[in-house]
Amino acid sequence: MFDKLKKRLTLIYTGIFSLIMVFVVAVTVAIGCISVLRTEKDMLIADIYDEWREWIGSGELPVDPALVKKGEMMSLMYDADGNIIIDQMTESPYAAALTAIRASWPEPENETELLYFRDKNGTLHFFLAGGCTFWENGQIQARLYTFLNLEDYYDMAVDGMYFLFLLCAVCIMLAAGGGYYMAAKNIKPLEILFAREHEFAADASHELRTPLTVLSLGVESLQNDDESKLSGFAQEVLRDMQHETKYMSRLIEALLTLARGDEENTPLARAKVVLRRLPLRYAIKCARWQPKKGWSWNMLPVTRRRCSYLAIRIKWSSCL
Repeated sequence: MFDKLKKRLTLIYTGIFSLIMVFVVAVTVAIGCISVLRTEKDMLIADIYDEWREWIGSGELPVDPALVKKGEMMSLMYDADGNIIIDQMTESPYAAALTAIRASWPEPENETELLYFRDKNGTLHFFLAGGCTFWENGQIQARLYTFLNLEDYYDMAVDGMYFLFLLCAVCIMLAAGGGYYMAAKNIKPLEILFAREHEFAADASHELRTPLTVLSLGVESLQNDDESKLSGFAQEVLRDMQHETKYMSRLIEALLTLARGDEENTPLARAKVVLRRLPLRYAIKCARWQPKKGWSWNMLPVTRRRCSYLAIRIKWSSCL
């Protein structure tokens, strides 16, 4: 009976735990990526100033020409009028693509910008660009741009995504195990309570059988006693008692049937019953006792409260 509920609770707990774990992993990765990118930006600006000082002091080029040819790092230096002083970009395989997105370059005010584009093959490339302006005596000496290829970081990020998917799958499995444990733990008291309820119904049914059997035997003994001189009214009462004891026996059998299994596994005979007709039927049945016993009653309107007992009785009677 509780299997479906356990599955639903397991799915709910799994979904909640999975969302929490995936959210924590995603936030951790995002914070890590932002921290790495921020560190690279600060390091790039610091490198630009170092390369400027080296070029002023010794005339050394800002970037190793071998790195330029590989497309790993490039630089461009302009004078105050915008003329190129140092061109370490033309020999790079990405020179044309970076020049095409010139409007996205950062302002040369110690700023950085993440640039990206796709080549002819559709491959996505990322570059971190930084620009600085160098002043002397209130005049601009030069503007230096440096471009750092982030393909290594991009490849690491792609490889890391597979690891993240695997980590998320492990988290979901752990969440499923934890969800099943929590669902079983929460449903256990209900299972115990339901089992006790069935045991109570079964025990009560067995206990009621004994007095009903005694009543049935007593009624049959009185009916079969030829020496007893019972009035017609008494014999009629005995017949009613016999009918009611048989009815109670069937009701107890129905209780035992319900105690052996839940409603989904136990076939029930259902029928629609008009509750307003029941009081009238019992009133007609008992009307013959009224003259002899001096009984009297008034037929009150049948309300929901007055029918509550009858509704319970009809519910069990539908099982017979």
